[in-house]
Amino acid sequence: MKRRVFAIVMAALILVALLAACSGGSGDSKYVGKYYTSQIADWSIQEYAELLGITEQEAREFIVIELKSGGKAAFTSDGESEEVNWKADGDKIVLSVEGETMEGVYKDGTITFDMDGDVLVVTKG
Repeated sequence: MKRRVFAIVMAALILVALLAACSGGSGDSKYVGKYYTSQIADWSIQEYAELLGITEQEAREFIVIELKSGGKAAFTSDGESEEVNWKADGDKIVLSVEGETMEGVYKDGTITFDMDGDVLVVTKG
């Protein structure tokens, strides 16, 4: 009887371990997705579109950051895309490529980057 209970408990533990391994377990899944420009400097996306004489959709797509699972990301600016690395450190999102880093603060589906006083805000979706 003890062997049967032990075998069932061991089987359950193995199953839980396998499920945890398959789920990724990185905790980064809430960050994964595409983020579109929602604010540049002091301009809302609507003001930025008007300033450049483009549609709001074009303005939203001016900078797109796609965070992918596994620490990879695509950073697209004005139609030019570059593969970068990313990581989450608490509420901070760090993008890096070739020794250069860009750090932002994540909150409720939005990442705010402060680059020497100029603000870039990207929003998921």
